[in-house]
Amino acid sequence: MDGLHASDRVETRPWYSFLQLAFKCFCDGDYNANARQRYLEHYDHVRDVVPKGNLLEFRAEDGWGPLCAFLEQPVPESEYPNVNDSENFVAFHVKLRNISAMLAARNILRACLPVIAVGTAIYFYRTRISP
Repeated sequence: MDGLHASDRVETRPWYSFLQLAFKCFCDGDYNANARQRYLEHYDHVRDVVPKGNLLEFRAEDGWGPLCAFLEQPVPESEYPNVNDSENFVAFHVKLRNISAMLAARNILRACLPVIAVGTAIYFYRTRISP
């Protein structure tokens, strides 16, 4: 789980701690080496225990057809939504990174501006009073 790092935010720390523990247990302590194999084993297990008529192995690129047939529902006239492709994923995370950078800059300015203002005031006060 090398790529997953806990945020400094109090709200997210418990979630990341939980994920680290879950991945450690699920992957025998080595996420990079074991995660894919555990994922495939889980799907094999689901195929073994769920009756074939009750299981739909669905891929989003297949569209509405197989999903609606499985659910015995009519196929909608609208296109199947595609909001989680790689292009949208990257664009979303670029926006998220930019927003995080702006918030960090704002917080830094909030912390530094009072110090700068006081320092500037002291400088001007001393330069005007001193001969």
